[in-house]
Amino acid sequence: MAFVAITVNASKMARSHAVLFKERDKATRAPVPMPIDATIEDNNCIMIRFLEPESQTVTLQIRDSNGNIVYQNMKISDEGEVYNINLNGFKKGQYELFYMNDHFKISGEFYIE
Repeated sequence: MAFVAITVNASKMARSHAVLFKERDKATRAPVPMPIDATIEDNNCIMIRFLEPESQTVTLQIRDSNGNIVYQNMKISDEGEVYNINLNGFKKGQYELFYMNDHFKISGEFYIE
C-alpha cells in the first residue's frame, strides 16, 4: 500500500507532496536508514535530498501507472545534496519514483494533478 502526505504552504498557497517510500529490497535483512527524502513541489518538480553519508552511484527512475519508464538517470549522490527532476510535460496521473543502488531498491508512489 502506498501513502502520500500533503502539506499546504499558506503563505504562498503552494502545495507540497512528500513521497513516502514503501519497499525495500528483500535481500537487505538489517535495518537501513532511508537514503533520500523526496518532495513534489507544485506538481512541477521532485526535489530529492540525499541523506546517505557516503557518495555512491545511484539510479533514479520514474514509472507511469502502466510500468513504463518515463524518466531515468544515474547519479553520484553526495550527502545533503538536492537534486531536482522536472515534471513539466508529465501527464496527470499516478507515478512511482524508484531509488536504486548496489544494496537495495525503494519506491514511492506520487500523483500529478
